[in-house]
Amino acid sequence: AGTVNSALQQLVQLANTQSADGRYIFAGSQAGAAPFVVQINGQVAFNGDADTTSIAIAPSLSVPISMSGQNIFMNIPSGNGSFSASASGGNTGAAYVTPAAVTNASQVLAEHLGNTQFVVTFGPVAANGSPSYTVTSGTGSPGTPGFTATSGIVSSGSVASGGGLNFGGMSLNVGGTPAAGDKFVVATSQNTSIFAIVQKLAAALGSTANKNDAQQQIENAMAELGSAQTTVLGAQATLGGNLSDIQSVQQLDENASTTQKAQLSSIQTANLPQVITNYNEGVIALQAAESAFARIQNLNLFQMIGSG
Repeated sequence: AGTVNSALQQLVQLANTQSADGRYIFAGSQAGAAPFVVQINGQVAFNGDADTTSIAIAPSLSVPISMSGQNIFMNIPSGNGSFSASASGGNTGAAYVTPAAVTNASQVLAEHLGNTQFVVTFGPVAANGSPSYTVTSGTGSPGTPGFTATSGIVSSGSVASGGGLNFGGMSLNVGGTPAAGDKFVVATSQNTSIFAIVQKLAAALGSTANKNDAQQQIENAMAELGSAQTTVLGAQATLGGNLSDIQSVQQLDENASTTQKAQLSSIQTANLPQVITNYNEGVIALQAAESAFARIQNLNLFQMIGSG
């Protein structure tokens, strides 16, 4: 837990990185002040904004010199990025449930928009030797009047340790052995921050009260860190595109500079008297050509017959 807390402090420092001129690069357009602040309660707050500051590097081409840390550090989807699972604080068994995959994206989207949540309740061991379970769905958080009024059983059966559950367009893995009455809440992902994820991981690693709940929190944190990594890689790809634009413009500038230097060198090393002589000779030749062309234009058929 101590190592994780140390990593959290380093993460806050990284999020408050400054450029060479002292601007906070993840503050959006509010680059004059540190965007991430640790509050009295230990939570990390974002004081920047969602805008960016850009500079022009070529005609009709600008690149940002700052980014908003809101999407990079604060808007991390919980769970596996689509849905999450959490254990009830009163669980006594050794089971944990982890999100696996979305099996029906449109169904999960509808559940997200409708704030539908699920409760997986484990019961006694079934005849096949595996724990039994029921899945109840409702609107809102379990235990609230709204959930109770809309709840109903949507799935039931038995599952062995290492087996899977499938309901609501989602599949989940079950690890360990649950006790009768253990409950897990499954809901579509909500935004969290990378700081909150690391804090939950540190708390789980340092927990001595409920090891089973701690295991569930650790599994959740590992999945959410994977989502955070995906978000960071997306931001890195955006920066890579901006860097490519800058390098292209830099190459064009270098090519233009090389050409201009060559032209300047040619002028500086030229034999000016010889250049003037060549120029005068060219003017005389041009004048002679113009005179000959004028004479040809003045000729007509009668002049040619008369001269004959």
